[in-house]
Amino acid sequence: MELFEGSSAGRFDPSHFGLWISLDRVLDSERAQEMLELTWPTYHFPLNKKHREFVQNCQPQEELLAIQAFTVFSHETKHFHDLLVTAYGSLLMRQYARAAVHCAMCQSELLIHRESIVIPLSDWFSAPEVFESGFSVRPPGNNLKFLYETLGPMRDKVRGVDQGLIPLDPPFDDIRASSILESLAILTQEELIAREFGEDSMKVFRSGFSEEAQLEYYGALGLVNAVLGSRYPLEVVRFILLVSLCGNFQDPNPDHLRAPKDILIDLLIWLRDRKFQPNSISGFEDLIGTIDEYFEEKYDTDLQGNIIQASKTNDKVETALLEELDIFERETGKACHSGRRVVEAFSNFKHVQAAFAANVMINPHWYCSSLYLENQMSLPTPIIFVESEGGLPISEELESIYYVQSESRIHSDTTASQFPNLVDNEGVIRLGHVFSPRQQFTKHSDIDEAIPWWYEVAPIDFELWQKSYDEIGSILRVLLDGENAPAKQVEMFIFALGTLGTRVFSSRGELTPAELPVDSVDSPVVDPVVRKYYEDPMFRDGIEALRSHKDQRFETD
Repeated sequence: MELFEGSSAGRFDPSHFGLWISLDRVLDSERAQEMLELTWPTYHFPLNKKHREFVQNCQPQEELLAIQAFTVFSHETKHFHDLLVTAYGSLLMRQYARAAVHCAMCQSELLIHRESIVIPLSDWFSAPEVFESGFSVRPPGNNLKFLYETLGPMRDKVRGVDQGLIPLDPPFDDIRASSILESLAILTQEELIAREFGEDSMKVFRSGFSEEAQLEYYGALGLVNAVLGSRYPLEVVRFILLVSLCGNFQDPNPDHLRAPKDILIDLLIWLRDRKFQPNSISGFEDLIGTIDEYFEEKYDTDLQGNIIQASKTNDKVETALLEELDIFERETGKACHSGRRVVEAFSNFKHVQAAFAANVMINPHWYCSSLYLENQMSLPTPIIFVESEGGLPISEELESIYYVQSESRIHSDTTASQFPNLVDNEGVIRLGHVFSPRQQFTKHSDIDEAIPWWYEVAPIDFELWQKSYDEIGSILRVLLDGENAPAKQVEMFIFALGTLGTRVFSSRGELTPAELPVDSVDSPVVDPVVRKYYEDPMFRDGIEALRSHKDQRFETD
């Protein structure tokens, strides 16, 4: 399983630190309309009486679906906050930001100067002669080699830190960093379910996991219990799991552990050898002191020292990325606007991370207690991408709250007569596939006074993150994962390159894009921005001219 590969309900995407939440299972349910109307608000507001009444009146299988749909945002948001707090999250953001900047530097070659490319890049570089002989795809040049030499080590490092080095016996042999994150999120989700719907509903929720999923979501919890026993308060368990994500992962010393799983194992053994018992802790402050003692012994610094080190490394990486962009722009004579936006978004993340992590680590008890869940909606809000493969009719009200990032269009007299309020002046019904909330609908109430909030946290710049990572992030995921990337990202990637006359291949052969609009915009898949451009005859003429001169393209070595 890849890092942060999600369930059918939701997933965290490290390429832009956003949440993907699927509506398809909700839309396929027998009470789809009612459940949909209750699910949308859960991305912005706490659960309420209507959610509780709906679950109470559900049949068992429908109850499980409703519980999952109403609480998935809380689960995925916990991932976002845990990564925003920890050094491990900073590592991921640095790795993906650097890869995105390098991807932006090669964007013109990917989109314009190549007549054909292969996804994922790893397949292309491992056997360029196969694709040249089989599909007449020219081998990648120096620019793409530069990108590949960034993406390959980045993926290896992210995988290595996720998997760790210390072997474990079954059933804990598959535990990784993502397992730790899943256990932290599942504890929050179960607390929410028990609080809102009762213990019986929580049992229904837990029964919905397969044996394999049980290990992924509960494995790290099981490891803590196996080593230390199961008598620990939940806030203690949460803190132990959280601090395993707070190592000095950029430490060059090979004797220091540099993977969360390895730190967790080592920390648990260290605590067990010291006969660490929950009844020996007079308060959470004593636990913090014990954890600091561990980090000082292992890393010559305390827990906050590791967080500060991660923040300083973020500063250095931002400076390095700006220097790379300066060199690139001097050598090419072209501005790399998309790369600059990525660095701006990384800078915004850096400032949010530094202040938010400081507020947590000064006194982490609130973050590991029920106070976190009570204030989750008031903490920094992640970017959300709500998706539906089948599509959701776009109303004016929906579009006033959500930006439609991917849509298809249906022109049918039958459909128009059934849904007259959704038909535009062209007689077309628009079906949205990817939605993201507009900035003004992401603000929430103040933090609880019970939480020690020492530093003001800068707001996340939604529009900047969307502009910088939506475009580059999608390309990056497809170049890394090929057809294993999210289906809509692959579809739009092939569509965009097909628009420019660039053919896309994989090991299965050529990947055919959806029909491209010529004189109209009645394409099965048309991004709103693409449709706007295609309505401009000058743009269409420019695209046709570019496609007609494919033979004059060159490799920008």
